[in-house]
Amino acid sequence: MPDSTYDTIATVLTTTLGRPAESVAPDTALDDLHLDSLALVELSVSLTEQLGVQIAGVDRSQTLAELSDQLDRLVAAART
Repeated sequence: MPDSTYDTIATVLTTTLGRPAESVAPDTALDDLHLDSLALVELSVSLTEQLGVQIAGVDRSQTLAELSDQLDRLVAAART
């Protein structure tokens, strides 16, 4: 299991969605990964399943670090 939320995101992007590992970095925007709407849904569903929190949607302009921070806040809120 990945160590951090960012690692979880990176793993989903590379293993589930087939993005090359070298294209996945904290400062990469989702839009830069050229994910179509189906891939964004797959990303949301996979992250929901793995992190146990409902994701309302992802913003294509978010960097992976920003998405990770958002998900960390959702996970923390769900635990309280």
